[in-house]
Order: sequence, then structure tokens, then C-alpha cells
Amino acid sequence: MKKSLRLLKFDSVYPPEFLHRRQAEQRSRLAGLGYEEYYRWLMEQRFGLSDFLTYYMNEAGWSAREVLWVDDLLFAKLPVTYWPSFAARLREKVKQLASTSISELVTLKYRTRRNRLRRERQLENYIRSFKPDVLFIREPSHIKGQFWDRFRERCLLVACVGCNTLDPWEWNAHRYDVIFTLTDEYNDFFRAEGHESHLFSYGVDERVVKEVAGSAEKYDCAFVGYLGTPDQRAKTKLLERVAQNVDFKWWGVKGPELGEDSALRKTWQGSAAGIDMFRIYKEAKIVVNEYPEIAMGKNVNIRTMEVLNVGTFLLTRAASNIEWLEKAGALVTFNSEDDCLAKIKRFLADDSAREKIATQGQRTALEHFNYRDIAGRTMEIICAAWEKKRSKLKDWESR
Repeated sequence: MKKSLRLLKFDSVYPPEFLHRRQAEQRSRLAGLGYEEYYRWLMEQRFGLSDFLTYYMNEAGWSAREVLWVDDLLFAKLPVTYWPSFAARLREKVKQLASTSISELVTLKYRTRRNRLRRERQLENYIRSFKPDVLFIREPSHIKGQFWDRFRERCLLVACVGCNTLDPWEWNAHRYDVIFTLTDEYNDFFRAEGHESHLFSYGVDERVVKEVAGSAEKYDCAFVGYLGTPDQRAKTKLLERVAQNVDFKWWGVKGPELGEDSALRKTWQGSAAGIDMFRIYKEAKIVVNEYPEIAMGKNVNIRTMEVLNVGTFLLTRAASNIEWLEKAGALVTFNSEDDCLAKIKRFLADDSAREKIATQGQRTALEHFNYRDIAGRTMEIICAAWEKKRSKLKDWESR
């Protein structure tokens, strides 16, 4: 068995403006950084999944890297040493044109498509330069699924699907050798269709605990995330009620459905993500969590782990898959708006009970959802799948 694999993980930042704003704040400093220095800075921002998997993969002896499609600065600094021959470029261009619909060719949106093709060309060059054994695509990655087809003969293709993909019409489960998903429903569906599918869980990282240590409580009740959009109506309705009745602050994206007189609009503090978001959670006495309709009543959102990671009291909607966490004293659930408000007021008034649950929540999360362990299990699955495909893989040096 090959003990050390080379893996490229493709991910994103939502919304990208979080990243772009941070880059603008440090423009002069970042411009002078080389690729390795900039990559370290980018991972330290803790956007999305940061390097929560790849860091521990590297510790275990793999060579793993993150690629963010939305990061123009990262692409400007990518170390690319491979350049395909003219014949190879011509063949690829013919394939791209053949896959373009008539409507696209007519309307074309030339500049957007041209920029995407340039970015895809640079990404292909980087991939060929890195010579990975595994391409790990966490959706939505902003990269069209068809792009990965050109690597099927040289790599193990792995997809990680939470709730959605970039383009559900163009995304094809048959493209991937392994699929990781967050829900039992998706996992059962993929397996019934004959795919190798495994459950994946968001987790907590020991490094974040140290990075936010020392942040003092500032807010009674807080939230970070999207509100006021069609797919977040239940969450918006709940938190509108919370904002009307308690000292509440929130950061995130204001959707078009937040009216001028909305209490949420008045309690909005701007946008936040990454390490800033973790510090906000650490500085809150209570973080309220609700699920979008697409979650189908299950607790699968990343916010749950982000709050437990920093050791803050989590009050979240009841769900069957987290009953054991409440029984373990790691969090508290609610069943209605009235129940939510009553428990916010109860635990704001009882510092001892609230802090005991917050501490237990962090301890339980580090024991059961540590990214070090999640990465280890993920690597075992990937290794086994790579061994199965190994005899069919072409060497990167072959054309």
C-alpha cells in the first residue's frame, strides 16, 4: 500500500466578499508575499473548512494542499511549472467547444467564459505540476464538474457534498470514485445507486481553541450567518422574534426579505467570517442556531461545531441526530419560538449552569468530532479506494 498520497482539496469561502475584504485591508503586505507565505496566511484566516483536514493529513505524512477558486490572489501566486504542448492545448480547446451548448455559443457572455477558461487552464497546469493522487472536491467549489473528467485516468476523484452543488444539472455522481456526505438520506441514496458513499461530519480543531483563548464575553445572545433570504425563512422568523425580545447581535449577509422595520436589521453588526467569527462566538454568552429548510430537520450545519469548538453555550433546534449531545450535557435544544426565548432568558440568568454546559460541549466535541480523528478516518477510506483504482491509473508523465 502506498503510505503517502498527494492530495489537492478544492473548497471555497461564502460569501467570497469576506475574503476579498480581508485581502483589501492587508493589500500592501500580501502583495509582497510568496506563495508559501501567502498560503499560510490564508489558512490562518480559518475561512470555511480552512486546512482542518489537510493540516492533519500533512501531519500524517501526506502532501495535501487547499485550492480556493474564488481567491484571485492565490491563483496569481500558484507555483505552476507544467505547460502542455500545443497539440494538447488544441485537443482540450476542441473538447471545450464541443461541450458548449448552442445557446452559450450564441449569447457567449464572452468575457466571463474567457476568464473561466483561463482560470481552468491555470488550474489544470497547477494540478499537472502537483501530480496528485487524489482530487478532493468539497461542494459547492465553484468549479464545473465537467472540468474533473480530464483527470479521471490519473487520480482518485472524491466529492464531499453537504446540501448543494454548483450546478445540479451538470454535477454527476458517477464522475467520482468516492462520495462523502453529511446526511443519512444522501448516503442511503448514493449507496442505493451503486456509489461508494460514506458519512462525513464537520468537526472541531484544537488549534482554534488556542487561537481564541482569552476573548472575554461581550454579547448576551449572538448569531453569524445568512438571514432574510427565501431559503432561510424559518431561521429568519425565529431570530426576528429573538431580536425583538432579548439583547441580540448578529453578523452576516442581509437578504432582501429583511424589511426596514425589522429588528434584525437594527441589530445587524456587519459581516464576519473565519477567525473573526470564531472570536464572536467566544465572546457570546449564548449562540442560537436554527436550520434551513433544506436540512430536513437534521442538525448538519457547520455552525454547531464552530460554537462547540470555542466553548460557548449552544442553543439549537431539537433534532434526532443530536439527542445524544443534549443527554451528554453538551448543548441545549428548543422546540418552538416560545421555548427558545424562555431558555435564552433562563440561561442568561444562570451563569453557572450555562458555563457548565458550554465547557462540557467543548470537551465532548473535542472527544468525538476532532478533525485530527476525522482526517484519519477520511484518509483510511481514500487509501482503500485508491488501492482499488491503482492498477487503472496512468502515470502523470504519460500523455
